Amino acid sequence: MESTKQQLAKAFEEVLKSKSLDKVTITDITDLCGLNRQTFYYHFSDVNDLIEWIFTCHLESITEMSPNDEWADKFRAVFQFMQCKAKMVERIYYSRSREILGDILLRLSRRTLTTILDERYAQTIEKNDRRMITEFYSYAIVGTMLDWIKAGMMDNYLNIVVRIQIMVHHGLTAVARYAAN
Repeated sequence: MESTKQQLAKAFEEVLKSKSLDKVTITDITDLCGLNRQTFYYHFSDVNDLIEWIFTCHLESITEMSPNDEWADKFRAVFQFMQCKAKMVERIYYSRSREILGDILLRLSRRTLTTILDERYAQTIEKNDRRMITEFYSYAIVGTMLDWIKAGMMDNYLNIVVRIQIMVHHGLTAVARYAAN
């Protein structure tokens, strides 16, 4: 049985198939799943809060993947999620709520890269440098994701992840060598 939050999320995604995000109302969502507005507001403060919850639920499971999984697998899973939810992602991207999408992806990227850098480079790269590297690559990866969305998610995301993986690997290797000197 679906939770109330899941019902609201499912209805929201359904409404987005026919309406732009900026035109979606709470009533549109609640009417579709047979709930009332008060029920919506019991669970979420507004539509942006619902968006945050949807992405957080899906993307949290990605960040909690086994530590043995390659970090690129996590980003591959994010691209796959966004492609599966393409209509919703595009509607959010082209709305006033676009910043939420970037913020969520940035948090995920930071968390993933921080974990990897702390695990693999704690002995060779200083903490402040690891933070700077995390920020640099997080913005680069999220910018690439947002450009992919803007372009209609047409490029094969697997190729994008491979290219990101190569650039990050070579960049980190060079920084580790530099820090060792």
